[in-house]
Amino acid sequence: MIVCGGALPAQGASLGLLWTFPRDAHPAPDAFILTVTQAGTSPQQFRVPLAAAGACTQMPAGTPAEFCTQLSCPPPGTIAGFWVQAI
Repeated sequence: MIVCGGALPAQGASLGLLWTFPRDAHPAPDAFILTVTQAGTSPQQFRVPLAAAGACTQMPAGTPAEFCTQLSCPPPGTIAGFWVQAI
C-alpha cells in the first residue's frame, strides 16, 4: 500500500510504505533494503531498520505485524517502482 500526503502526525507531505514479512522468520533479518526506481534515473537504495511490532499502526491501514518507512513525496505524476528485500 502506498500513501502520500502526511501519513504520520507532525510530518509534511510524505510517502508511507507498508509491507509484511514474517516476524518469526529464522534467522531474523538485520534490516530491509528498499530500492526505488523511476524512469530516467538511477535506482536509489535505502536501508530501513526493523520496526518494533505496532510501530506502523499510525499509518492508514497499518497493523501491528507490518513494517514501514517514510519517504518524501515524489513530484505529481511520478511513476516509481518499490522493492523491499530483507538482509
